[in-house]
Amino acid sequence: MQGEYTKYISVDALIAQPTLAPDYVSVRDYVGTLRAGGTFADDRMTPPRLADVLERDCRAALGLVAGIDTSDNASLRYEVADVRTWAHLGLHLAEKLRGAVALQTYRLDGGETQQRAAIAHLERALAAWDEVVAITRPLYRDMRLTHYNHNFFVPNDDNLFHWALIRDEVARDVEIARAAQRAE
Repeated sequence: MQGEYTKYISVDALIAQPTLAPDYVSVRDYVGTLRAGGTFADDRMTPPRLADVLERDCRAALGLVAGIDTSDNASLRYEVADVRTWAHLGLHLAEKLRGAVALQTYRLDGGETQQRAAIAHLERALAAWDEVVAITRPLYRDMRLTHYNHNFFVPNDDNLFHWALIRDEVARDVEIARAAQRAE
């Protein structure tokens, strides 16, 4: 029954995933449209545009909390850590979107430059995930996510979640890009 579980979204799943909002463009549709010589209206949210917005906003959030001294206030320490965590999750997604576009382009058109770009973006996505782990590991214990949707699949016997526990799945995206082949 693993199909009924929520799992980490791999780069391959991100490429194949249709968008939920009609003004957003999926990675697959974006790459396919560009390959066919098409373009997108300014009101469409393409993967590169979304990545840029995410990066801008997340870096701004990090800047807002960068100088806050939390040493004497435990509540504030958790609040600032949460902002930093969400910002790094956003930076992870921004780089993953860029990596997905480069990977899909490589698979369809070839070119080592695209594959190298996919690997580099996905390595930066992993580095952002590692920041999430570094921020949260000292503050949050591994936890059950029964409040989430009652069907979160975590690949450990205790069904516990922490960002560190799924790092291998995040790192697998880099290996997917390294092993990618051009479609024939």
